[in-house]
Amino acid sequence: MNDPRRSGGSSVPRTSDLDEFDSRILGALRADGRLTIVELAERIGLSQTPVRRRVQALEERGVIAGYAARINRRALGYGVKAFLEIKLETHRLEHADVLHAALANLPQVTSMFVISGAADLLLEVTARDLEEYDRFLIDTVLSLPMVKEVRTSFVMRIFKHDDVIAIASSADRTPRGQRSARPK
Repeated sequence: MNDPRRSGGSSVPRTSDLDEFDSRILGALRADGRLTIVELAERIGLSQTPVRRRVQALEERGVIAGYAARINRRALGYGVKAFLEIKLETHRLEHADVLHAALANLPQVTSMFVISGAADLLLEVTARDLEEYDRFLIDTVLSLPMVKEVRTSFVMRIFKHDDVIAIASSADRTPRGQRSARPK
């Protein structure tokens, strides 16, 4: 069985064949994931039935991975956001699996990435205050035997925080070697 963690790949299919309406659907849902099919159809200029089919197809293909509310961490009392660069003692798959199991479901860890460069993992962590962060670091992260080194960078200010990617339809892409007819 092909394991995306081990192959570096992804189980999400490629979606280079999005047309203009798919792109518009994704843009509208990205801006407001609570839109009804009726509202979505009005915004993109299609009737409800094709919009419903397109949304369902985008969900089935894995392009739409889910729907969620964006929560303001500060409103809930989480004043600290930090990024932890973790360097492992050795690069053994079983260490990565143990570390993943130990950290992935902790509420403080909001994102966890395997990265290239000087560190092996990058964690995005939230805590109520520095004391809570310190307990998390010492009692949880540094207690793991495969952790060699941890470097923390605290977020001082956030200018942009968005998981949004640019969405282009197939009509927006120009084949290699051809010039775009659009003015620059």
